[in-house]
Amino acid sequence: MLPARECGAVSFVQRFGSALQLNVHFHVLVPESLFADGGTFHPLPPSEDADVESLLETFLRSLKRGRRRAHRRRASPWPRRWRSRGRRGRRE
Repeated sequence: MLPARECGAVSFVQRFGSALQLNVHFHVLVPESLFADGGTFHPLPPSEDADVESLLETFLRSLKRGRRRAHRRRASPWPRRWRSRGRRGRRE
């Protein structure tokens, strides 16, 4: 057991791509290790397959939820009163 452990990460935001188009994204370095007092580096054991699968499932659920929200919010070029109504009288 390590007495005083710290984890850390380095990240920065890049706003533009190589052709100067707006492309906001993050560059992140996250070591799979801990640092003890004095800067001693202690690598962590490899991740278990079940842990990676669980993390992937959680990420995919979140991604799908976000896509559904974005789809519901998509902007229409027409004013709301001009949009057609569905079979049950609701706006689409």
